[in-house]
Amino acid sequence: MNTADNLTIRPYHDKDAAILGDIFHRSIMAIDERLYNAKQKRAWAGNKTLDFWQQRFAQTQPFVACLSDQAAGFLELIYKDAYIDCCYVDLEHQGKGIASALIRHAIDSAKVHNIDTLTVHASDVALPIFSRHGFTIIKRQQHETQDTLLANTLMRYSIK
Repeated sequence: MNTADNLTIRPYHDKDAAILGDIFHRSIMAIDERLYNAKQKRAWAGNKTLDFWQQRFAQTQPFVACLSDQAAGFLELIYKDAYIDCCYVDLEHQGKGIASALIRHAIDSAKVHNIDTLTVHASDVALPIFSRHGFTIIKRQQHETQDTLLANTLMRYSIK
């Protein structure tokens, strides 16, 4: 299957909450332990309920990438902050250009909304893909989640 030919990006629907929450959790837990150890992954993924995801996604309205009408990934673009908050792809579909398509879609959407700069706190997993799309590093940082330090990189994209 050629992913590019079968990929659609659509707005969030309420019925997506469970599968997107699952994509988030499974994607994090599958990260190579050389990047984030088991404790860090557990802290990052947390123990989020369906109610949590329903409330969050009702607010953030993520873009949903679908293959054959099945959710394969998502990205949250918070317009008021010009900020990409989450970009996750289902394990079965990683490496097929879905994150790239979501990032391009977010950039195009930002242009339509007259946003001139986007920022993201990219994990060590996501940093290379954001770099490939022209995001530049502002600074490395660590933040604490559930008494566990997690590293990420603040990045910026200037929309021309």
